[in-house]
Amino acid sequence: RGGIRLRYASIPRYERSLALIDQGITTGVTESSRKMSAGELSFSGGLTTAQEGLFFDPQTSGGLLISVSADKGPSLVSALHAKGVVSAALVGEVFASDRPRLEVVS
Repeated sequence: RGGIRLRYASIPRYERSLALIDQGITTGVTESSRKMSAGELSFSGGLTTAQEGLFFDPQTSGGLLISVSADKGPSLVSALHAKGVVSAALVGEVFASDRPRLEVVS
């Protein structure tokens, strides 16, 4: 078992999405996504309500998440950038945990 820790600041996103969330514009499944992850998802580092809300928007699930060993991450991102994938980024890490967890840190 393990967990995943994501760094909010490293995750590619459309900045305008935060303004829409602040205005109360969400999808029909945003709240159910929030409820389904209760107890397994935590936020730390002073993220705003809109920043947290971004993780429950189903439209953000279109990206591809690839896991490689930490020593291979930088070269993979460089290779993807060279191929034109400009939004490729190192966004987090996997860690040991006694239960499945997802952490988002600022």
